[in-house]
Amino acid sequence: RGMCSAANLPLLSDHYVTLGLSTSSRKADVTRRYRELALQYHPDKLPKAMPELEKKADEVYFAKSYLLFDPSTSF
Repeated sequence: RGMCSAANLPLLSDHYVTLGLSTSSRKADVTRRYRELALQYHPDKLPKAMPELEKKADEVYFAKSYLLFDPSTSF
């Protein structure tokens, strides 16, 4: 579920879900939520090496990057 079969990439709506936002969110909402989650999942903030949380940090970064910088995303 949630993967484009052609390129095996997450669907646009999945990026919003990763950030905990609705698809009607604005650019400022994406930036604010990314900052909150980046602090929460930052490796220096974690008590010990936790691969699943490090993976979540990567997903959050990818979602933010895709939503803010992909030309097909409109705000």
